[in-house]
Amino acid sequence: MKSVSALLIPIALATLALASTPDPLAPRPNGMANARPTRHILLGGTVHISPTETYDSQTLSAIFIENGHITKVIEAVRGDLNTSGYQVHELGPDTHIYAGFIDAYVPIETSAPEPGTPGTHWNSFVTPQSDALDTGLPTETASDLRELGFTTAMIAPDHGVF
Repeated sequence: MKSVSALLIPIALATLALASTPDPLAPRPNGMANARPTRHILLGGTVHISPTETYDSQTLSAIFIENGHITKVIEAVRGDLNTSGYQVHELGPDTHIYAGFIDAYVPIETSAPEPGTPGTHWNSFVTPQSDALDTGLPTETASDLRELGFTTAMIAPDHGVF
């Protein structure tokens, strides 16, 4: 009987320790508070909500962002807009905002540098002279991305490490 209780005590303590462990994804319970505001309003500019709906720069559009998420987009009247608790960012009349996805990596076919030319690295995977902007995004790829809802694409050479 004594050996069973000797075994149960460490198991109970381990269970208690695991139960009191905080969630690793939870915010820190103490320490410095985040000084950055988490509520923003983007005012002005031309806002393209969809291919058929646009708030032009003549009206006052307002995009509300809370904790990194867009909560609403409205046409506003400056005097009626409650901005307390928000950091307000005024956008110029030439600013355009599009609702859409961002593709962070679109490989573009570029020509490999000839071995032995000036500037080539001894390792063929190091190709700083390959520039995706020389080729640009092919029209067909751009059309396909737009059709899927992408507004921005980061292009990169299709070969080399960097």
